[in-house]
Amino acid sequence: MDPAPNLESIPHPPGHMLVGNLFDLDAAHPMEGLAALARKYGPIYKLEVPGRGSRIIASSFEFVDPLCDESGFDKKVGAGLTQLAAGPAGRGLFTSETQDPNWREAHNVLLPAFQHGRYAYSGLDPQPCPGGCSGRVRFAAHLRGRASVESFTDRRSTAGDGSMRFLALIGALAIIAAIGAAIYFFGGFYNVGETADNPAIVDWALASVRGASVVAHGTETPPANLDDTETVKAGARIYATIGCVNCHGGPPDANWAKWSEGLKPVPADLKVMAKERTASQLFWAIKNGIKFTGMPSFGLAGAPDQDIWSVVAFVKKSPSVSDDEYKAWTTPP
Repeated sequence: MDPAPNLESIPHPPGHMLVGNLFDLDAAHPMEGLAALARKYGPIYKLEVPGRGSRIIASSFEFVDPLCDESGFDKKVGAGLTQLAAGPAGRGLFTSETQDPNWREAHNVLLPAFQHGRYAYSGLDPQPCPGGCSGRVRFAAHLRGRASVESFTDRRSTAGDGSMRFLALIGALAIIAAIGAAIYFFGGFYNVGETADNPAIVDWALASVRGASVVAHGTETPPANLDDTETVKAGARIYATIGCVNCHGGPPDANWAKWSEGLKPVPADLKVMAKERTASQLFWAIKNGIKFTGMPSFGLAGAPDQDIWSVVAFVKKSPSVSDDEYKAWTTPP
């Protein structure tokens, strides 16, 4: 067996944690930035792009010429495009394999339009790539001499440099903030005790998220008998026996359990919720519970939907229910 060839590593600028070589790219002048990197690291170099892995950049005729030879490439159609090709879209430039006649026909139609774009920028003469450059080549520019590269890089603007410095600052601050948050939360500095109040903005954010979630998910159509008197009475009995009264009390007097006063956030006033929430939203909240509160899921506890709807009927009626009515409905026979 022949010995393994002695391959030279592809040069690359030093990367940074999480962001790779993002800050080595010039967002304002991307082509000039790539040309400047070619001048520093040579006609072929590697970049690490966040979320996309390594990218090999070729920037001289020596490397670009074989990359432009379409006979050395093949096109891979993924599962999504394959499924699209099977539908009304049919087979074409993006949905066909290389050997498909439809792909070749579409390719030949578009080829002349791109023919004049296959050359370096910044005033260089058009130099079409021998064999025709394919879109499969990520970046290939024919750089004709060091002086041309100099003309690229010398025109980089102060505004572009300022943008990159600003992005670098934002990235550094984000990394510092992430490390600080990890130390704060996982180092045990955050107090999870109920006696420690959350910052006001945290309570506001959680309340806003809870409200939006209930509105978005509480869409089930209520039964027709929701206003029926017997349904309301049955709901009062279920409300008093499955535990609701312990946290929310019973109308109109506050006869909740003493231990519920240690809950944060404070259990909702159902007479207020009866006016602010629809029957469907109340049903969803009772059945599924609410995260980051003391509200349990009565669906997980085994309560059938019919019983939960009865509780909803009672809650909707609760603003007008007297103390005597509630006691009469919930007193065992």
